[in-house]
Amino acid sequence: MRCIAEIAARNFVDSAKLCYNKKRFYQGGRSTLPFRYRVEDSYPWYEQRMTLASFLIHMKGILLTRTAQEENGCTLDSISHSAEQTQRLGMRLGELLTGGELILLEGQLGTGKTTFTQGLAVGLDITANINSPTFTLLKEYPGQARTGKPGEAARVGPPLYHFDLYRLDDAAEIFDLGFDDYFYGTGVCIVEWAERADLYWPADHLRIRLKTLSETKRGLLFIATGARYCELLRQFQKITYVTPGS
Repeated sequence: MRCIAEIAARNFVDSAKLCYNKKRFYQGGRSTLPFRYRVEDSYPWYEQRMTLASFLIHMKGILLTRTAQEENGCTLDSISHSAEQTQRLGMRLGELLTGGELILLEGQLGTGKTTFTQGLAVGLDITANINSPTFTLLKEYPGQARTGKPGEAARVGPPLYHFDLYRLDDAAEIFDLGFDDYFYGTGVCIVEWAERADLYWPADHLRIRLKTLSETKRGLLFIATGARYCELLRQFQKITYVTPGS
């Protein structure tokens, strides 16, 4: 039987829709996972039942637990087992950013929002010390020279705008402070405590929800809204994807 990851990779295109009857994944032994998929709306549903000897998909050490594509966006669910792995996720995402992206971070204190941002800055080749702008609400980091493909000249990457809305009293203040100009600009905007201004975000963005699973383990749910961010999420999955046993 083929691994479910191979089927998902083959069918994970714009016209494809994956849906799992049971969202249970086992980290060892044998498990039975019923699932259904369809390639196009005009095709009939097919059901297959598959027994997996092991269902472990690792992204550079991060356990990938679920992917799905919805009508207006895409999601990617993962688990990080350490702060270093959370930074690595951020770094891999940062390597894909070219400017004009809006990244929204949600999660309680200690879930790793700033840790993720530190990794994202590394991916942008920004070497400055990154810490949360809790009292200033915003910190700006100029774009740095980024090494291109072999034979290509280095180019200056986009600036990073790091927001922290924890102490924001009224969400509408983002307009009074002129923050909305950044969100529609050419830099990379990453916002901690983004849920405090949920009514005002542009329709297209990448939202990342972090939660504590244990003392060192964190869950990260990536939610891409809009075609650009769905493509970004697909590229992110591609460069961090490692097949079982590798």
